[in-house]
Formats: sequence, structure tokens, C-alpha cells
Amino acid sequence: MNHPHPTSPGGQDIDRLAAEWALRERAGLSRRDRRALDDWLQAPAHAAAFAELKLTSDLLDGLREPPAKADAAEGKHRIYWLAAALAAAAAIAVILSVPRPTPPAHADVYVQSASTEVGGLKNLTLPDGSVIGLNTDSAVEIAYSANERRIRLTRGEAFFTVAKNPQRPFWVEAGQVSLRAVGTAFNVRYRPEAVEVLVREGKVQVTQSRSARPEPLLVAGDKALVPLSVGSIAGRVTVAPVEPARLQSALAWQNHRLEFADTPLAEVVAEFNRYNRHQLVIEDATLSAQTFGGAFAASGYGSLVEVLEQSFGVVAERRSNVTILRKAR
Repeated sequence: MNHPHPTSPGGQDIDRLAAEWALRERAGLSRRDRRALDDWLQAPAHAAAFAELKLTSDLLDGLREPPAKADAAEGKHRIYWLAAALAAAAAIAVILSVPRPTPPAHADVYVQSASTEVGGLKNLTLPDGSVIGLNTDSAVEIAYSANERRIRLTRGEAFFTVAKNPQRPFWVEAGQVSLRAVGTAFNVRYRPEAVEVLVREGKVQVTQSRSARPEPLLVAGDKALVPLSVGSIAGRVTVAPVEPARLQSALAWQNHRLEFADTPLAEVVAEFNRYNRHQLVIEDATLSAQTFGGAFAASGYGSLVEVLEQSFGVVAERRSNVTILRKAR
């Protein structure tokens, strides 16, 4: 199948390309194709057509009754069904939308996905004026409807500055954790073992899909750690206030900086490794536990290594893609 061109003109052409993209997305996109789709969805007309098509195809897909017993040809039949459903959805979209003017920037329906590579940062301005700042190696999926704004953080870290609209809640999902905000600014980091939330302004409500207990309402200056569920058990959310200086340090990544105060070297190294393909490795347990402080450019692992060598008795063995750190004997 030929790749859809991101600037193809005409309402019918856009609907056809949206159908092709939707079918390919169902089958699975490569990283390169995902970036191409992200670029294509930058145009409001493309994003609206794609969202409309996916909604229609989902409805069509739901009309298909599942067989009483799965057979060997089920996967093949489903691919044929999806292709037919998407073609029908595209036809319906064309019928409903000819002629269809380009939707305004504040259109109710808006779909987009975005990501960053290791060391990359990106700011996304959404149709309602909300802004998402993506940290290194992070990804989000955005889906706006007339009734709500929903963002899914699939990996990494993001800072959300939310435009106030009580009638249209703003949701952020990370794993089994959902966060609801109206007009606020907060940071979410999706770790393998937990979701970390830091509120700079306003209020954020935390919910867990598998928790029956009431979840806390976070206010400005709060930091919450939400353990990810193991099986059917949801961990207890811990909330603690954060001093303004530490809050500022935690958000320094927005300016391509890393700031530390009395931080174990193991954590310092782990942070630098998030932003750089060249990795630092500590080969000394005592050195791992030693605490450090300072401010560095996120890409400045070399500066850190020099400080460790000159002031803390560390020996660094530099290789092509890794630097080994150990205490001097």
C-alpha cells in the first residue's frame, strides 16, 4: 500500500487517506510510519477526518456478532471485516461531509499522537489552548471529544498546562491511573513500578481503576506516588508536600537542565541515562549510595564525570558508548 501523502487536497481524498491510515494503524505501525501519521494529523482537517472515521468504523465493527466458537480463520476474517468496515466508514464520511470546510482550530473532535526520542523535548499546543510538554523518550495519545479531553501517557514524562473548562474535563491516563484536572498545571512521570504526579498549580484528582478506596485530591505543591497494580490489588497512594525549591528542581527538565540536592549518585546517573545514549555505569556500591548536588545541562554527562573525577575521588573509564565509574583505590 502506498503511504498517504500528508498534504493531499480535497475532502474525499482526505477521507480515503484517513481510511488507509486507520487500517494500517490497526495492523500495527512502524516507528517511522507512526511519525508520518503524526505529521499528517497536524492538519486540523486530517485530524477531524481520522477521528470521524475511527468512530464510524468502531460502530460498524460493533455490529459484527462474534462467532460462538473461534476458528483458525478468525484472524483472517477479522482483517477482511476491518477493511470492509473502514471502506464503508470512509464512504459514509464522504456522504456526510461533501462539501466539508476545514474545521477551525477549536474543533470539538481532535486526535493526535506525539513522541520524543532520547534527549528530545517537545511542546504541543492543543486546540483549546492547553499545552503538553514532552520530556525525553516520552509519548502521548490525544483524543478530544465534545464532552471531554483525554490524554494517554504511554511512556515517559509530560507536563500539562490545562485550559480551564469545567464542562469539558481534562483527563490524563498512565497505566491504571487516571488524573482529572480542570484548570491546572502538573507533571506526570510514568515509571515501570509507579506513576509520579507533581502539582504546580490548581488541583488534580487521582483515581485507580482497581482501587475501591477514596483517592486523594492533590493541590499545588503536592507530590503523589501511585503504585501500579499487581494483579487485582491497587497500591496505596502516598502524598507529601514539596518545598518550592525542590519543585523547581524537579521541573528543571523543561529548560534542558537537571538539578540535584543531596541525591544518591545512583539516582543522578539514572537521570542522566534517560537523556543520553551514552550511558554511565557505577561499579561500586559505596559510590552508588554517596550523595551529590549540582545543576547540569541534561546532555552534560561529561561535565558530571569531570566533577566526580576532580572533586570526589572517582576513576572514570571512558568507552565508546559507556563510561564506567568506580572509587579510586
